[in-house]
Amino acid sequence: MKFAKALINKLQSLLRHRSEPQDPYAYVTADLKRGPGGRSSAVALHEPEPKRWLNVFGRRESRWSTPSACAPFAPFIFEENPMNRTHRRLMVVVVFTMFICGCLSLPATAGEGNSYVPKHGNAIVLFDGSSTGNFDSFLKTQGLNNDPEHVFTFEKGVIHVSGAEMGYLITKQEYANYYLRAEFKWGEATHAPREGMARDSGILYHIQGEQKVWPTSLEYQICEGQTGDFYMTDGAALTGSDGKRETGPAGSAARIKRIGEGPWQNVTGYRDPAGEIEKPHGEWNVVEIVVQGDNVKHYLNGRLVNKGSKAYPASGKILIQSEGAEVYFRDIKLYPLKP
Repeated sequence: MKFAKALINKLQSLLRHRSEPQDPYAYVTADLKRGPGGRSSAVALHEPEPKRWLNVFGRRESRWSTPSACAPFAPFIFEENPMNRTHRRLMVVVVFTMFICGCLSLPATAGEGNSYVPKHGNAIVLFDGSSTGNFDSFLKTQGLNNDPEHVFTFEKGVIHVSGAEMGYLITKQEYANYYLRAEFKWGEATHAPREGMARDSGILYHIQGEQKVWPTSLEYQICEGQTGDFYMTDGAALTGSDGKRETGPAGSAARIKRIGEGPWQNVTGYRDPAGEIEKPHGEWNVVEIVVQGDNVKHYLNGRLVNKGSKAYPASGKILIQSEGAEVYFRDIKLYPLKP
């Protein structure tokens, strides 16, 4: 709305310079002229000093006067001269700008304009840019809530994951039937044992069981050239869109490739030659997960990239991985679905 106000003030200034300065105690008078057939045709407004007639459309016969409090609006009353058309066009610009800015100021709902987002309730903000109260941390060598090397830091409204050690940030609560939205972008560094390999991270969900690397869960894989893949870890299972069921072995994982995925090479900076959906390195990507009962869908930058059914487990905690690559996350929100 600041833009709209600035534009209006500028247009008022441009229009007002054509009139002489207003007396602070001046008044404006108006007469309604009667046209052919006795019908009301126009209101004529004039100022005593200087003498000038302005013309706008009116509706009923009357004569009125108003103090100079209305003077700021005088530039929007059109003179009966060749500039009339220009003034009307400027008015259209002003009104249209106010309308657009008003619409933009309305609070947006999650996934607005995306038909694939189910009806949902208000957001549960998992990370608001500063507070970490919804998460615990876990590192393979340090255990729960012990991060002396600052693998996870919170800066400038984002979560910075160094990737220097295997681990994760995990929600304190369990969730089911939701729409999850988050944004991520890659940093530069890669670390052993994945140094020089494709940058790797992920969002694991439906987490059950003990804290370990990696717990029983489904994963939205975030990896260069593979973002959107399913991984079913440590006993988790899912039926893919092809009808084939995959179950992750104990202590390991099974994979379902994203739709249309091409050949893959495990090298830093790799991009799918079959048509990469992930944005170029350093740009923010939008990750979306829709969980409806035991059905799950993965979206990347507004595009469906994977889906499955008969998920096991079908609910649980959610975590963000540290898996050997520097990565940033922001705007992590979960929306409970409506029945």
